[in-house]
Amino acid sequence: MRKLLPVLLVSSLLVPLAACKNPSERRTERAADTARDVLALDGVDSFDRIAAAGVLMSSGSDEANEVIVDALTSGAKLAQQAAIGALLNVPGDEAIERIATYADQEDGNLDSVLQALRWAPRRDARRFVLQALERSSDSTRVAAFDAAALSGDAELIPAVLQAAETAREEHVRGYAVYAAAALGSDQAYGFVERLLGGTVFEREIAAASLGFIESDDSRVALQGLTEDQEIGVRIAAWASLSNLGEAKATEQLYAALTQPDPRIASLAAGAMRRASPEALHAIAERAGDWSTIDLYAAGRVLEAIGWNPEADAQAALQRALASEQDELLKLQSLWAVGWRGRSEELPLAEANLDGGSNAVRVMAAWAVMRNQHGGGPAMLAH
Repeated sequence: MRKLLPVLLVSSLLVPLAACKNPSERRTERAADTARDVLALDGVDSFDRIAAAGVLMSSGSDEANEVIVDALTSGAKLAQQAAIGALLNVPGDEAIERIATYADQEDGNLDSVLQALRWAPRRDARRFVLQALERSSDSTRVAAFDAAALSGDAELIPAVLQAAETAREEHVRGYAVYAAAALGSDQAYGFVERLLGGTVFEREIAAASLGFIESDDSRVALQGLTEDQEIGVRIAAWASLSNLGEAKATEQLYAALTQPDPRIASLAAGAMRRASPEALHAIAERAGDWSTIDLYAAGRVLEAIGWNPEADAQAALQRALASEQDELLKLQSLWAVGWRGRSEELPLAEANLDGGSNAVRVMAAWAVMRNQHGGGPAMLAH
């Protein structure tokens, strides 16, 4: 009996030691275990494997590093973008340095980085935006302006304004103007004003940009754009006016969202990324169980909720995660839970770690990790 005593003493400590883990550590462990479970299965979709590897990296483990390496060296652009996206969600400088090494390896890699930054913007990824503005193709520069606008990094304003002044191609110039307005440049209105009488694209960009500029001139211009002959321009103007507190514009935006024409509904849903938190909450509540809105448009509304952490939307996200919902809504809702970084929404992700498809489980694991790290706002704070 005396020989068994040390064993008994050690084993008796196991439960108390496990119980010492704080809730965050336990959630991290569950998310990592979910990622491991998915990676251990045969025939898992390559993008789910990449996402699962990213979850493990976010948890501090490099055990699935070869999945990321294989994706980066695969030559397949979408797989490379997914791997970059996984790295962008890993806190710390090491991930950014790995991305920098990849970006410099060959022409075209920087484009993959900028495309990924449109979904996972980071303030410490400024160097890639600046590189793209200096020497890239028009499509990569457009992606760079989008990433700049999402980053909120005011230090990018001089480079963006220079592009707005000198760019010859319409889309490059338009997205530069939009980024300048989104970043809060005090010179943005002058550039927007030049677009008001331009092409359909330029008028739509002007309508979107004016929502970031709080002034009487902006409101007057937006009211004029609500009478535009093109529905896309009118929708962009309604979203901007909604962001500026115009209740009537929110009603018009909701009416467009519930149109039977999926194109109009999708345009309205995309524009909701620029609506106010109050408008997003009101529209999401009116959406109910999401069955009255085109499926793709409903997914874009959930995306808009994800980009707007100030919107009160926990109930709407929960309804999108109901068992009978389409997987698209579940995935978009889980992304929103992760990116918003609101701790009270964490149980929505935790509840999906152990059930559903591999894609849903991995997205739930990602949402747990991203939410615990402060969501998107934490990535944009430094």
